[in-house]
Amino acid sequence: MRFINSSVSPNLEKVDFLAALRQIFSLSSLKTGEEIKKVEDWFKSRFSKPYAYSFLSGREAETALLKAIGVGKGDEVIVQAFTCVAVVNPIIWLGATPVFVDISQENYSMNMEDLKKKISPKTKAIIIQQTFGLSAPVRQVRELANKRGIFLIEDCAHVIAPSLALLNSKSDNLGEKEFGSGPGTVGDAALFSFGRDKAVSSVYGGLVIVDNKNVASKIENLQSSAPYPSFFWLYQQLLHPIFTYLVIAAFNQAPLLGKILFFVLKGTGLITLPIGREEKDPQEGKYLIRKYPNSLAKLCSLQLNRIEQFNQNRLRLYRRYKEELGDFRLKLRFPEEETFYIRIPILVEHKENLVKYCRKFSIYLGDWYSKAVTPKDVSLEKVGYIMGSCPVAEKVSREVLNLPCYPKMTESNVRKVARVVKDFYENKS
Repeated sequence: MRFINSSVSPNLEKVDFLAALRQIFSLSSLKTGEEIKKVEDWFKSRFSKPYAYSFLSGREAETALLKAIGVGKGDEVIVQAFTCVAVVNPIIWLGATPVFVDISQENYSMNMEDLKKKISPKTKAIIIQQTFGLSAPVRQVRELANKRGIFLIEDCAHVIAPSLALLNSKSDNLGEKEFGSGPGTVGDAALFSFGRDKAVSSVYGGLVIVDNKNVASKIENLQSSAPYPSFFWLYQQLLHPIFTYLVIAAFNQAPLLGKILFFVLKGTGLITLPIGREEKDPQEGKYLIRKYPNSLAKLCSLQLNRIEQFNQNRLRLYRRYKEELGDFRLKLRFPEEETFYIRIPILVEHKENLVKYCRKFSIYLGDWYSKAVTPKDVSLEKVGYIMGSCPVAEKVSREVLNLPCYPKMTESNVRKVARVVKDFYENKS
């Protein structure tokens, strides 16, 4: 019974497993080395940006960027509801106030009318999120930000697709398109994450690309003065893809064995959580800015070299879901835009029961995002979110689930997921 899950290192393949093993024994290049520059140069080249700076996580890259543009006490930074606390924390840590904008159900990104209402003289920056890989109204927000003199940041944690020509392409031959017109190229800056369940993964890591020379100089100074993480922490992260690979292999042979192994490793801390306990209470946490280490950059480089292959498969899987679900996709409010989905959002009835039913078949549906600001145990009050202020985001969070759509999936996996989901609702009626 094959394990289908978009949360547990979904990009992880044998080549990544072997690379992590090699990095463990490469003591001299754990922290420093040429791989860091390779990652930064990849983004500068593909996104036609003059400056790129890597950090230990996406939120640390965001913190450095916000600090560089002068965000501080008395400022407001606009973000959307239906997001992760990792996006909100840097704003609070720097003493500024997050202002939440409602979403449009069509693209799970900012609603333009609500955005216009919530801009104020205190607005220092807008962070627009490319949710699930769907097209966000970036050019409309760009025009609005220009008129008000507001710094525009694209949050591209869910998608790495340098060319807009790739999106909505009907062709399977995606390698011949030009770079430089896609998500991450329109704003004043763009943020990327290399977390374990992102478009590419090195367990931890993040990066910011930026146009402005003065802002870039300040980010560079922050990066230069930042420390590397400890050797112990690094080894812990390098063990993550190794142990996860073994857990998935065990699960595919014997699901009970895989589950036992996973909970043992998680309980001992050998498999770490993507968001630490201290980050769920931003009032108590404090910001850190740390360098991106060479050993993790090596893992990132390996997957960046396969990103077109990843994206091509994501597009193929989306089309297969659309075909397999047929007219049933209307019931699931299946999205119609062709893009490189990191996960495919659907809006469903009987959400919790569907999740339980799918687990019987080793299918683990995703739950981005189960409340206006996730994870579930984040205090909305402490992150400054007022219930009722973003009604569409709140409604969607109660109904949304994510169909797995990741590079390792096969078309037979898609057929299985589609069949099980349809069976559940047909048995309900």
